[in-house]
Amino acid sequence: MGKPASDLQNRVAERFGVLPNFFCLAPETPEIIEKLWGFAEAAYLDNPLPSVFKERLFVDLSRFCAVRYCIARHVGFLVGHGRPAGDRTARTQSVTDVVKLLQRPFPRGQELQSRLALCAPVADFIAECTLSHISCSVQSTFHPV
Repeated sequence: MGKPASDLQNRVAERFGVLPNFFCLAPETPEIIEKLWGFAEAAYLDNPLPSVFKERLFVDLSRFCAVRYCIARHVGFLVGHGRPAGDRTARTQSVTDVVKLLQRPFPRGQELQSRLALCAPVADFIAECTLSHISCSVQSTFHPV
């Protein structure tokens, strides 16, 4: 019989719907796992991007990771073995959809250039919004209305 789950493991399992092995590593140093969990919550789970998008991104990036655990775990989340990006309301993907994602070739050459060109206006818009946000923040801080 295994050792009882820690409070952290219970929180992780509650969020993901399963307890990923990643959060069972290094039981002798729980502070490391706690910090990893904090990072996962901030950068991944609580990130405002749509949950299925985040999970598909993780699956796509995991294709290039030498550690096969990453792709196995995130494919599992995407197809319903756990919650995509820890979101109990996220719709899962079919195995067929995930296989298509995994078989999609990485764009190169002209295809890559055309995809990057589609993103350029968005990047410019985000940069302008960032500058506007900074300007408004400074204005409201030093010259409140």
